[in-house]
Amino acid sequence: MSDFELVAALKTENIKLKNENKLFRIILDHVSEGVQVSSADEIMLYYNAACEKIENISRDECLGKSLKEVYSKTNLTKDNTLHRVVRRTKVPVLNSYNQYNTKNKLTEVFSSTWSFDIDEELSGVFSILREAAPARNYLEDITLLKQKEKSELPAHENKTPEYYIFDDIIHTSKAMADCIAYAKKVAPTDANIMLYGETGSGKELFAQSIHNASLCAKGPFVAINCAAIPDTLLESILFGAEKGSFSGAVLQKGLLEQAENGTFFLDELNSMPLSLQAKILRAIEMRSCRRLGGIVDIKINCRFICSTNIEPQELIASKTVRHDLYYRLATVIISIPSLRERIEDIDCLVSMFIDEANQRYHTHVIDIEPLLINIYKSYSWPGNVRELKHDIDSCVLLSNSSFLSSKYIPGYLYKKYTVNNESFSTTELQPNKRAEIGSTSLHMMMENIECEIIKNTLAKCEGNISMAARMLGIHRQALQYRIRKFETSE
Repeated sequence: MSDFELVAALKTENIKLKNENKLFRIILDHVSEGVQVSSADEIMLYYNAACEKIENISRDECLGKSLKEVYSKTNLTKDNTLHRVVRRTKVPVLNSYNQYNTKNKLTEVFSSTWSFDIDEELSGVFSILREAAPARNYLEDITLLKQKEKSELPAHENKTPEYYIFDDIIHTSKAMADCIAYAKKVAPTDANIMLYGETGSGKELFAQSIHNASLCAKGPFVAINCAAIPDTLLESILFGAEKGSFSGAVLQKGLLEQAENGTFFLDELNSMPLSLQAKILRAIEMRSCRRLGGIVDIKINCRFICSTNIEPQELIASKTVRHDLYYRLATVIISIPSLRERIEDIDCLVSMFIDEANQRYHTHVIDIEPLLINIYKSYSWPGNVRELKHDIDSCVLLSNSSFLSSKYIPGYLYKKYTVNNESFSTTELQPNKRAEIGSTSLHMMMENIECEIIKNTLAKCEGNISMAARMLGIHRQALQYRIRKFETSE
């Protein structure tokens, strides 16, 4: 290729790149999200039309200028810090919330920032910005629709979870009985309560039961999961907001106001930001709160119940919860036992969940394989009662008969399952039993071993058939049948 042809080819390629660049800029100017690109030395390289609208800053004011200069007149101080962190670590920061003023306009955005490193001359970070107000308005619309839908339900269908009472907590174990007795004792008082228990152990069930056994049972039970709502929305949901307090804000009552003369349940308190904990503490101490953008303190009168899946003392040691808030909310601490601490309850819980699944899925499971119960009792249940319920639902749906078999359980349960007191070798048999080997059938040998096991178990349980059946992992009726069979054969 001649020099002339090479120059012509380069010019053609250059024109092509310019056209592509122009096309990409046109496309980016038509997206609703803000897009901005800055170099490794923090100079703004690109700023699309949506960014101009969201931040109320024109391109002429920012292109070619440093981030510090662009945002010098705002109260946003972390932008270049975030830039450096992402640039250094190469780890993107997603859905970061920022609130700042630009030219007398309050800007609320969710931004996600990534680094790029094409070559030595082209590296830096780029961010995508979304306005936070639409997300807040969307959440408010959903809440209003749910309230409307609930109000239009027939009276017999318009039920809320606070109808749970202590009698709804199915159990046979002493551990759970003692826990319920303690909760019943403190329920009629006005003391604030902290519920501690692992995930799925039934903390909200206890909160609702305490509410219904308290002096404020006729009032509302208002619950909020602190881990399920973005930090940026949590404050307005808790305390409410005045119209115009932020972009798109409408007048709304906070949950603290809605809990008047009732119970306010803070689920997963350990997920609440420390900054918001200080405001909740003040509301508890002053018995009043102020809406976002408001100037008037509103009196509140409710009982506080909170829950955590972290040990109470660890909350303070790790500084997850402010110590002053902890002492306000943890007047009484109720520790709810995990499912592995009350294995005796598995039988009654399985029966209840099978009945519920039959009604929900129109199935007809009426019996369960003893081995399945034994597997359930040997498992540690990190997800507690909730995990057991989901597993029963799955087994019932998969079963095509009235008999629930262990073949329907997840594979990990089989792997976790260890056989206890069910393996026998000839060396473990009594001398007279070893002598029988070779002189009788395998069936008779197995029956003799089974009879021996049942006798030993009954002796350990002092003749208590129910206790022996639980220890063997079979139903009481099945054990009685085997006892009668062996008595007849003897």
